[in-house]
Amino acid sequence: MTVKKSQHLRVTDLEGKQVVDMAIFNRENPREKLSTSYSRTRYVPSRRRIRAARCADRGDTLMSTICRR
Repeated sequence: MTVKKSQHLRVTDLEGKQVVDMAIFNRENPREKLSTSYSRTRYVPSRRRIRAARCADRGDTLMSTICRR
C-alpha cells in the first residue's frame, strides 16, 4: 500500500487488546523507515523535546530514522 503526501493512514485494533505491528518505509528511499524511538520521544529538528508518551495519538508527529516528519 502506498500513502501519498497529505493522505492519512488509519490503523485500528478492533479488539483493543494488542499493539499493532507494522513497518513503514519511504518508497523513494527504502533505507529510511519509521522510527518508533524518535517518534516516542517526540524529537523534532529544533532539538525541542516534548513529554514522551506511551502511544501515538491523533495529531502526534511520527519521525523517520533520519529525523524527518
